[in-house]
Amino acid sequence: MIVLGIVGTPAGGKSTVAQRLAELGATWINADLIARSVLERSEVQDNLTKRYGAEIVDKHGTIDRPKLASLVFGDDDASRLRLEYLEELIHPATRKLITEQLISSEEKGDAVAILDVPLLFKS
Repeated sequence: MIVLGIVGTPAGGKSTVAQRLAELGATWINADLIARSVLERSEVQDNLTKRYGAEIVDKHGTIDRPKLASLVFGDDDASRLRLEYLEELIHPATRKLITEQLISSEEKGDAVAILDVPLLFKS
């Protein structure tokens, strides 16, 4: 199986390319969607709520992603530390799920898998 990693700047067309390749038969592994599913896990939400308080929870009892983003995306040291903590919670499970999807694709005999992973080189 050929595994292609698509990298680039935000809004640079990675998902558009991945979608087109998927239309041609490739398996599309979208790290953003996987990471969102990890964020929805109760243990992850509990850890984030304990760390940052109930103000990051929306009226439905789930993490309010824009509020969380406002805490972790900034140029100051505190924001960077909060981002590191979030990545420590999200990235290991995300990597595990990506690996499982790659193994499953290979076992099914898929010819090509596309890794749409914005932080491919960083993580």
